[in-house]
Amino acid sequence: MHRESHLFLDLTVVPPSVELTIDSPGWRFVLVQQGHGYLFAKPEVKPLNTGDAVMISPRAAAVFRASQIGEMTLAHFHVLPDLLTGLLTLA
Repeated sequence: MHRESHLFLDLTVVPPSVELTIDSPGWRFVLVQQGHGYLFAKPEVKPLNTGDAVMISPRAAAVFRASQIGEMTLAHFHVLPDLLTGLLTLA
């Protein structure tokens, strides 16, 4: 799923045992709203539960997989820092 703009909150329901790659540009922020699953990010696999949040670097690849028992609902958005000029300053 890719949008031209950033800072839009998306909700994605991942069915049981299905993998999802969020390949948006920029920094990706993901919250597990409901369910359980796993985050496959080299070199490790992290279990995810309801309420867990992850931030993924623009250079990193990450795959989410819902557990075999039930679906997982992810709330996610991406941020492109270059488009935030004037909003954030070095001061």
